[in-house]
Amino acid sequence: MTTTYLFDKANRTNTMSMQRQAISIIQAFFTQYQSLVGKPIFTVNSDKVIVQLFYYTSFGADNISNDSVIALGDALTRC
Repeated sequence: MTTTYLFDKANRTNTMSMQRQAISIIQAFFTQYQSLVGKPIFTVNSDKVIVQLFYYTSFGADNISNDSVIALGDALTRC
């Protein structure tokens, strides 16, 4: 069975809006750690969205804990 998706202009606009919101959340998250963050790459699957992200934190800066990353993932899930 093949699943076919039809994306019209309204859906593309909605997807782009969600990506802009996600980028804002990501940037705000990494700002508190004084980190440089690259452009997120979004991969949309039928049941999930994968965000690939590269960041740089200077040596001696606060480490980003797993709990913080989980909280970021939860925030992105809600947007």
